[in-house]
Amino acid sequence: MPLRTVRFASIVLRTALAAALLAACSSQSASTTPPTVGAPGTVLGDDGAYALSPLAPITTFPGAVVGEPNAFHPGIGDYPGGGSGQTVGGIPCRATMFINSYHVHVFLGIINRGKQVALPYAIGMFDPGPAQSGFVDTAGCYYFLHTHDSSGIVHIEAPQNQPLTNSIYTLSRLFKVWGLQLSPTGVGPLHGEVHAFVGNVPLKQTVVSAYREFKGDPNDIKLKSHEVIWLEIGKKYFPAAKLPPVTFYMEY
Repeated sequence: MPLRTVRFASIVLRTALAAALLAACSSQSASTTPPTVGAPGTVLGDDGAYALSPLAPITTFPGAVVGEPNAFHPGIGDYPGGGSGQTVGGIPCRATMFINSYHVHVFLGIINRGKQVALPYAIGMFDPGPAQSGFVDTAGCYYFLHTHDSSGIVHIEAPQNQPLTNSIYTLSRLFKVWGLQLSPTGVGPLHGEVHAFVGNVPLKQTVVSAYREFKGDPNDIKLKSHEVIWLEIGKKYFPAAKLPPVTFYMEY
């Protein structure tokens, strides 16, 4: 073989080996590079320190379980310090519900360190009966604020005759009936900095998708028809624009 041909073949071989080595190094570097915080598919809390998996839109229905169950114990009804038939926070426990009087609904979502947890069913029901497909509708007596399921829907059924656009209770009343303490530093047994967000729509509209941060004591949040309240615990939290829309399964 001529000397010129040998040199050309040697150059081609060295070039091919260098290209192969470069490709191998690039592949190894890519496989060991940690993912970037805030990469597509994640959102950041306002403090910019953590990445959270997005929450899917929520469509409620009777008997639904919205969030991870069993975050609260007991998982059914009220805590020992809550409603057990006595008057709590000025709210009595009545033998019947006031379905044809003031009857509106609120959605309460609780997110603990980036994960939504479900409300227990039968909050505000003393001696609740068995649930049918996740929905309990019988009890020894009922407080004016209660839950029938774990969908996050809170029913406000009170004897006051006034417009459904009015607010007659604050969030503190629900927690007194439930028997849990709500503060800027915790939601019952879930401890950490609490960020509260609220949103609501007019009567007959059922989808809430826009929220604003509530800067004061969350106990002071007024309960209104088709209001969505988010309580987020910990440094991991979604800003208002990243919280999911909620669809109510009832008209008011």
